[in-house]
Amino acid sequence: MSLGFRSVLLAAAFASQIIVLSFYVPQRWGQYHARMIRRYPPEQYLRLYPLPKQIIESKLILFRRVQFGIGCFAALVLVAALIQSPSSKVFAAYMSGILVLQLGVVLYIAMPLGIKISKAFRGMRPSSARSAELRPWRITDFVSPSWIVFGLVLQTLGLACVAVGYLYWPKALPPAVILMASGVVLLGIMVYSLFSPRGFSRPDPYMSDADTFSERQRRYRVRFLAGALNGPGEALIVLSCAPFMHIENADVCISVSVVIQLWALWFISSQLQDLEKRDFSVYRDDSPRHVAP
Repeated sequence: MSLGFRSVLLAAAFASQIIVLSFYVPQRWGQYHARMIRRYPPEQYLRLYPLPKQIIESKLILFRRVQFGIGCFAALVLVAALIQSPSSKVFAAYMSGILVLQLGVVLYIAMPLGIKISKAFRGMRPSSARSAELRPWRITDFVSPSWIVFGLVLQTLGLACVAVGYLYWPKALPPAVILMASGVVLLGIMVYSLFSPRGFSRPDPYMSDADTFSERQRRYRVRFLAGALNGPGEALIVLSCAPFMHIENADVCISVSVVIQLWALWFISSQLQDLEKRDFSVYRDDSPRHVAP
């Protein structure tokens, strides 16, 4: 078995991708919810759980089991690739295929669960003790104008590169279609954030004022930071297909995998930090309960 330097990098990125996305993140996500239920039991913090605990736990178990299965399969693929020592292009194709499966589980299990929880929160009766917001919020209260400009400009330039690749480089057609769709959606979200007041709505009717501000700030920063990073990423992927560029597809696959892993680690870390810093006393159900004689 003889591996080149690029294949070694691919193997390292592939192994890290399996560990982070299929084992570490699902395990830590389950631990986060278990810790939250242990610290803030539904019997005392009823407002914190807009969905029944059983529904959330069943989805988390399904997510963890499916990701574990994908991780085991991916480990076998990695070992087989190391034994066969294929070209870096084939190695990158293996890693990218597994990444699609791992992200597919997020799209079909984790993301719908988050959307259901958000909708259930918005459907709850507002708190009678909630303080009024006396002045209209502006997006610049949460994210600096420079980041807004960076996000919009870089995402627009990325889409321009994708369009050029789509028109002039046949090799770039398959990734260009996917990148164009995702880039347009992200740009639309950023533009919508600039003009729609709905983005300033409370994540839930009971969250404290300080936590509401922090959540809004995080939400807007993530959107425009994603645009600032996604635009150059789209350009890099499409330019790797250009005949005058000497960028290997394997290098692009490694970069995409590393970025997604870093995002996943940041996401789970932010959840755990939120559990430590957030004021959960506002979700406590202090209403008197009828006790049977």
